Amino acid sequence: EGHFNALMGCEMTTWDRTLESAGWQLFRPPVTIYDTPIQTPCGEMPQRNAAYCAANQQLYYASDLPNQPGIEQEASNPTAMDLVMAHEFGHALQGRTGQFAAATILMQDASKEDQLLMSRRIETQADCYAGLYLASAAQSTPYTQEDFDNFLNLAEQLGSDNLTGDPDILSTHPRGEARRYWVQTGLSTTEIGKCSTYNVSDERLTN
Repeated sequence: EGHFNALMGCEMTTWDRTLESAGWQLFRPPVTIYDTPIQTPCGEMPQRNAAYCAANQQLYYASDLPNQPGIEQEASNPTAMDLVMAHEFGHALQGRTGQFAAATILMQDASKEDQLLMSRRIETQADCYAGLYLASAAQSTPYTQEDFDNFLNLAEQLGSDNLTGDPDILSTHPRGEARRYWVQTGLSTTEIGKCSTYNVSDERLTN
């Protein structure tokens, strides 16, 4: 918990001035670690999960998340979960800049298929924001090339197809190929606009 809360401080250092210059005020979200399902303003947080709750602007992390089947090898790297929490901070950025609210409005009258697609766009953007942060943090954090390779492998293993074993699944979260692509995009740029997934038409990037 101490490590993740310190990570939030690093996130603030990375993002605060950028958002302030664009007219947004960033809030440092506290991190709650839990080992049994807990109730939050966003509903119950299950096991093997990490999430951002917009209702109270907090991040949640289940202590057994590294035991998620399929990610054991990647999760054994001590820095692996930094990617997960950087992704969740990406959702905090979306919440503070009104992107969550805009997406919710757009989804109100959309078809189920379009709602799922919008959800995947939100998730891939958070992946890209995570990559932006990790690349920036590497200037002062001793991440190695092995760590970065592991971040990409973990992102892919956390894809909906890999977690479910269904290569054709269309869900709220993107497939592994898309998750890897957008983390890599964030790692390889300093331009926040490159993380705009809302105008990407190639479904390979959002499925």
